[in-house]
Amino acid sequence: MSSARARGVTSRLAMPWHIIRLWLLLSLAALLLGLLLAPRTVLADDHLNHAGLVVRDAEGRVTYAWVPFAEEEIDGIALLKRSGIPVVTVGFGALGEGVCAIGGQGCGVSQCRRTVCQASAADAPYWQYFQQDAANPAIWTWQPLGASTTDVQDGDVFGWSWTADEPELPALPVAEIASLAGASDGEGNAPSVRIFLPDGVAAFAAPPAPDMGTTAVAIVILVVIGCSVLLRLTLTPLPPSPVEPGEGGLMRARPLDPRAWLIWAIAASLPLLLGRNPWVLAATLLAVLGVWAAGSRGAAGARWRPLLRLALVFGAVSVLFNLLTVHVGDIIVGTMPESWPIVGGPLTFNALIYGLLSAMAIFALVAVSATLGATLDWSAMMRLLPERMAPLAVAGSIAWSYLPRTVVAFSEIREAQMARGYRPRGIRDVAPLVMPLLAGGLERSMITAEALEARAFGAPLAPELIPRPWQVVSLLVGLIAALTGAFCLALGQMAASAALLALAVLTFAAGLRSRGGRALRRTRYRDPLWERPEWIVSGAAIAVLTVEIVILALDPAAFRYEPYPTLTAPAIALPLLAAFGLLLAPAAVRP
Repeated sequence: MSSARARGVTSRLAMPWHIIRLWLLLSLAALLLGLLLAPRTVLADDHLNHAGLVVRDAEGRVTYAWVPFAEEEIDGIALLKRSGIPVVTVGFGALGEGVCAIGGQGCGVSQCRRTVCQASAADAPYWQYFQQDAANPAIWTWQPLGASTTDVQDGDVFGWSWTADEPELPALPVAEIASLAGASDGEGNAPSVRIFLPDGVAAFAAPPAPDMGTTAVAIVILVVIGCSVLLRLTLTPLPPSPVEPGEGGLMRARPLDPRAWLIWAIAASLPLLLGRNPWVLAATLLAVLGVWAAGSRGAAGARWRPLLRLALVFGAVSVLFNLLTVHVGDIIVGTMPESWPIVGGPLTFNALIYGLLSAMAIFALVAVSATLGATLDWSAMMRLLPERMAPLAVAGSIAWSYLPRTVVAFSEIREAQMARGYRPRGIRDVAPLVMPLLAGGLERSMITAEALEARAFGAPLAPELIPRPWQVVSLLVGLIAALTGAFCLALGQMAASAALLALAVLTFAAGLRSRGGRALRRTRYRDPLWERPEWIVSGAAIAVLTVEIVILALDPAAFRYEPYPTLTAPAIALPLLAAFGLLLAPAAVRP
């Protein structure tokens, strides 16, 4: 009777969620239908205003455009987009839109969101926006607030220049700009655009698409990696695992050394951070999923599967965010009302593709983390830390363990309250749920603190272990170098980032070096084993890292892909794709 009553209660509680899901699906379908059937605006043949546009890139190519518009005034971004010149922009909320690339000159959306395509140097060029003086065509005034806040009226002329300081735009009157653009009479209901090339400069051309043979080989490589994963999981018998003595004389499987896993994780994560090339993402994702499937069996893998489901949710959010905020591309699938802030404008298939690629990268990075979480021997990981970092490692591991324990406590409190008939109906009913959760957390904290104090955790250091002033300075320098190197890496400054990170490693090693620490080495821990499985995994990962670094130095475009402003075929680096097959090495030596 009680079980039937419980099932009835559960079904009644689940019913609203089914209604909500149905409502969300119907709303989404209605929204997409409205977007696809939204009417498109067409310019009338009479009473049109016109404005001029001049664009100069880094190599001196000058593009002239004469753009009609029916409104009394438009903003500078609308003028640029209506000109027909290939352009990539990205929204910055209330600040308007930033220009990432014009005519192929500039940067991608991801870098544009971080730096607006300007490097860290003071003299680094980027797309700057100017307005021509109506009385003196030689004067171009810089517009510091950007094109989104500029009012373009009939007869105005604006310019874009890839420069760090001076505009270097031509001093031509409005009539001559219209004539150079192809509208000799200064009229017309369609934009006119012409490009003029300086001597010795060719027209900008997109990189050629890979030939059919290269594409076929790339597909074969991906199929081989995928089939290797399936064969490893289904048909191939598992190799014997390395074993070590356990409690009571029993033998248990010996996990791989954490250092081998960390080298593998670096090799698997690097291509995911360098770009959005779909071939690279697909090969890396297949290899990572193969290692995850081979090493996540049992309770350890079950604990990390919710993280993968959460990554899928964040990936879906990334796709939707990119589709609604990046209104750039040559394949338009729908429109949002222009009056809607941030999301107003065309919805493009290009933005959808880039969102899907970003979701793949997010999921693959989370899969790398989940694989480490399910396979790493965390006790062995802590043994690798220097003596001085042992207290920090203990405190961090205790703090990290409180998250799953808090989730379990929350579930137990919720079940106990439901068994007593308590049903929260609003924000005011949260207190009876939060207070016991908080009290239980404080109680666990006090018990843990007493246990640590009984074991002399946090006791004063012995005199020989007190850090010297030069060691403190060395650690501070290493921390500053590490943070600065990470910042340079985010900006794409690979050389400066590598130098700073190397300096951070050296200064950290010097600061953590201690004669007293070596004298008081923890002899109760035996040295970690490094045998053939570790050599195989680390050797394969180092080989992949070597190929990645060499290809990054020779052809950085092999990792990158931008579907803006036109959808093109991504570049293919066959040696790179073949090297990613070596990332399956942990699946070959691990059960």
